[in-house]
Amino acid sequence: MPFHHLLLGALGEGFTGTLTLRCMKSGKLVEKRLFFLGGEPTHVTSNQVSECLGRLLLRAKKITKEAYQESLAQLKNSNKLQGDILIDMGAISPEERDLALRWQTELKILDVFGWMEGQFAFSSDTPVKRRVVSLNVVDLIYRGLSEHIDPDALKAKAEELMDMTVFPVENSAANPNYVKFPKPERRVFEKLFDPPKRLREIFPISTVLPARTFRFIWVLHMMGAVTFQEVTKEAGAELLEESNLRTRVRKSYKLNHFEILEVHEISDTEGVKRGYARMESIFGPKSVVGLKPEVQELAAKYLELCVKARDALLDTQARQRYRLETCGESRCRTFSNLQMSKGEGELFLKQDYKEGIALFGSAVEIFPPNVEARALYGLALFLSAYPGNREIARKGMEQIQAAVKGGGRLSRTHVCLGIAYRVMKKREDAARAFKAAIQANPGNAEAHHLLSTLDRKLGEKF
Repeated sequence: MPFHHLLLGALGEGFTGTLTLRCMKSGKLVEKRLFFLGGEPTHVTSNQVSECLGRLLLRAKKITKEAYQESLAQLKNSNKLQGDILIDMGAISPEERDLALRWQTELKILDVFGWMEGQFAFSSDTPVKRRVVSLNVVDLIYRGLSEHIDPDALKAKAEELMDMTVFPVENSAANPNYVKFPKPERRVFEKLFDPPKRLREIFPISTVLPARTFRFIWVLHMMGAVTFQEVTKEAGAELLEESNLRTRVRKSYKLNHFEILEVHEISDTEGVKRGYARMESIFGPKSVVGLKPEVQELAAKYLELCVKARDALLDTQARQRYRLETCGESRCRTFSNLQMSKGEGELFLKQDYKEGIALFGSAVEIFPPNVEARALYGLALFLSAYPGNREIARKGMEQIQAAVKGGGRLSRTHVCLGIAYRVMKKREDAARAFKAAIQANPGNAEAHHLLSTLDRKLGEKF
């Protein structure tokens, strides 16, 4: 049974008692006991030393190593809790202890969301009488599921549900109004059900990337707060009702080209084409044959706006200018950095060159001044091709060098250049690039490591 089902079950039943959880990690038994009062966890014990209060305070730099060691020494000869000992020592205040206890309890619970398997048992033999901390269970469940969800599974699920409509679940135990959403998710949530929208209609109203938007919706679904339904077998049929279509046409004059095509602002040429094809399949002449003349006229008006939007966005440079005018420099930079961050995971963790190239290329298109993204785009191209395809490798190197020239004070561009030279076994050039990276940013640990291991790793891609 998924862990969040246990928490929701306890909440729904108003359970008072204990929930024991066990799993094996690295050959060792991990055991936690959650104490419930009225359906809400109020305290958690754990046999994990890493989760003790002193360790967490030390990790957060709230106490010194000396204070931590002293509290452990006193703990062996005292019946007091470690938090009370640290208060007596003057290392923390009572308020800091209470905040740390809440943080510790949340961390212990959030960790369980990452368990792939385990055992559980409820017991009401020892009723809990005192509330140690007060927790928002629904918000904890949302955070736990969000942190441990599989991104690859999300991507496949999103494509499967794109034309499904999202509805709220009435009387759900996981009321999403109790979730402390980040501001972008909160704004989407406020527009989610008025009226209910197909999944693909939600992305254009979101200010964050599609992957994050769908993760937010899918987690609500896992919690039992929203459901997906097929409103009609004919995709877009509900959009051709005269009142809905008239409203769409009236509002469209205030929308930008991306919103008219119902595509995200980071969409590339292919994304624009797909968006237009979808609109044409719904509002094109073949789809409205046999409908009332008024509906055909309205559909033709909206399709005309779609054609105009498509033509304006097909050219890459024109799309870049329009995106910058529409979204503003700050938002474009944010979208670009998000794509770049995802690309780094694909390139350096998964070594997926194709996905890395796509994401870095997207980051560069969204905000061309992002020279770090350009350097990483060039590096991904280079690593994907060298030594087999010298032409593509040369193009990759040109992108890196252009990034270095355009952002000479950015350490990361020099690191990318050094990695490319290292792969080509050009030791002196690689060393020079890594030293330039360190000069630009003396605290760049990556550049220091690459320089110190240059001889050992010469010729390796990673």
